[in-house]
Amino acid sequence: MLLRPHDFCKDTENRGNCVHSRLARGAIRRRRLLEKIALLCHCGAGLQAIASPFCAAVRELIDADAGLLIWIGDDGQPSGFYHETAPPELKDLFVTRFDDLFNDGEEISAHGLVCGEGPEIGKMLAPGMQETFERGNIYHHLCVPINHRYMLDMSSRGKGAFFAFNAPNRPFTQLHAEALAPVAPLMAIALDERSDSSQWCRLGTSSAHLVASLDGHELLAIDEEAERLLCNSHLLRQNLPMLAQPRTAPGFVMILASLIGQLQPAEMSMPVPDGRLHCSAKRMHVLPGDGRDRQEVLMVDLELQFAKEVALIEFLFGRSLTALQRKIAYDALLGHSRTDCRERLGLSAESFKKHLRTNFLEHGVDNWEALSRLSATIVADHAAAIVRRWHVAMDRRL
Repeated sequence: MLLRPHDFCKDTENRGNCVHSRLARGAIRRRRLLEKIALLCHCGAGLQAIASPFCAAVRELIDADAGLLIWIGDDGQPSGFYHETAPPELKDLFVTRFDDLFNDGEEISAHGLVCGEGPEIGKMLAPGMQETFERGNIYHHLCVPINHRYMLDMSSRGKGAFFAFNAPNRPFTQLHAEALAPVAPLMAIALDERSDSSQWCRLGTSSAHLVASLDGHELLAIDEEAERLLCNSHLLRQNLPMLAQPRTAPGFVMILASLIGQLQPAEMSMPVPDGRLHCSAKRMHVLPGDGRDRQEVLMVDLELQFAKEVALIEFLFGRSLTALQRKIAYDALLGHSRTDCRERLGLSAESFKKHLRTNFLEHGVDNWEALSRLSATIVADHAAAIVRRWHVAMDRRL
């Protein structure tokens, strides 16, 4: 039986206070989540770079069980994804058999929901959609194994989408769609706006390399760190399984090979969950072990980068600060000056000092410069957390 707020209160006055308190806490929680989503989407790093915290915040906002992000590449087809809870074996199915199982125009598909006609939120709420969905591959191969039945969609047409999932006894309603309404324009901003001022940080210190034939078609060698990066990149149509060692060269290596004559070295970056994969390729000669003449090959260096802004936002929402105090701390951690911060926020000198004192106490520092220097530790801790998460994923591979 569903427990009501007044079941926990002793009299009418207490019941009223109890309900009011619960409503107030709910409103505060929603405002805080929307504030976090807005700050993430406006940070300029792109939707892919904020995948984990974005999904977590939106899922909590609508009280869903899990979230999925899919983004569309320049060719108009899905190019990558992030799922919060799917185990590696299901993600591998998504990567290796996406086109034949999950992108068929004859059934409800991720691509159809992102690029099709209809409202940007809640196409799945239309009559008959749930029944059609339950006859499709997404439902049978991805949802049933992890006890998901219902799906709610929010798309930015032709660019990307967020999907929420719920268990069999938790259908989505129009109220859930209405709760997503303020998120949709924020997601569109994250998909549309990339800032040249975003501060990208390297994940880890280990070098990652692969060696391919000069035309980029054949994979000749790959080290363990490169394998780790590629298996966790969630890239579609790149010949990159998540549960097995790569056997063929990723598709982007052929693009690098085509650029190598124009630029030495050739470079490109691809958005991946929680960051971007930066790739640099150059020609080099190797001496085969059988004594034959030297062979010219393509050496590709791989580096996963994450946005410093995302690490700072995640950190600040774990602190006891108001929205304004978080904005002040955010500016300090990004390296902006006190004067620029105060003028940007339109604060008086006295009000600014008051909020600064709270920030100094919360972070255990006594001046602006010391607060700014905390960013190095925050970034290092954020990188370590990502590495730990990836090692767990690698340990579950077959």
